[in-house]
Amino acid sequence: MRYITVVLRPPEEQFHPVDAIIDSNPDLSRGRVLHVKLLNDDTVMALYAVGGPEEEIEKELDAHPDVRSYNVFEVGEDEHHVYVHVEHGQPVVELLSLANDQKLIVDTPMEFTDDGGVRVTVMGEQETLRDAIDSLPDDVEFEIEQVGRYSPEDDRLLSLLTDRQREALEVAVDLGYYDVPRRATHEEVADAMGCAPSTAAEHLRKLESRLAHALVE
Repeated sequence: MRYITVVLRPPEEQFHPVDAIIDSNPDLSRGRVLHVKLLNDDTVMALYAVGGPEEEIEKELDAHPDVRSYNVFEVGEDEHHVYVHVEHGQPVVELLSLANDQKLIVDTPMEFTDDGGVRVTVMGEQETLRDAIDSLPDDVEFEIEQVGRYSPEDDRLLSLLTDRQREALEVAVDLGYYDVPRRATHEEVADAMGCAPSTAAEHLRKLESRLAHALVE
């Protein structure tokens, strides 16, 4: 089985209209799409990672006409997972329908890029992957980042972390916190993340615990 990782840039920089309300609220930040499913009635079920206060998330979702139902779960300090059932909207329905028609598997999580794109990895036979790219809607820009043979272990451990924990891990590795001998302190990690040293230390302890337990299991 082959895979392709592509950055899609939908019109108006939104995967679904709900994305727009999250992205337009300065108190909220889009994280990743952890899971997404197209139902038979062309409505969409998705699990988002969203940063920001729970009351702001609920206020925006309550006001959006496309939201049928939702649940918000706290997973960290100002970090939430949002389960949402939404009415059909474009381009998400068209893209998921294309994946279904081509018998492709959409890997998760999907990541939002800084320039409004969505980074998606899909798996399938080489010919069907090529056909899917050729069949993308004309108004959806795309950039192919990587192509190769799919390995199901890729990024499985990182997907266990919250967005903030993943950021802490990336910063710590970049600064040399995990080098031997250690070249950075958790205070320096905190400075780079823009948070208190105690907060950075907590992120590092929790991510280390999650990764250690996952490796043993």
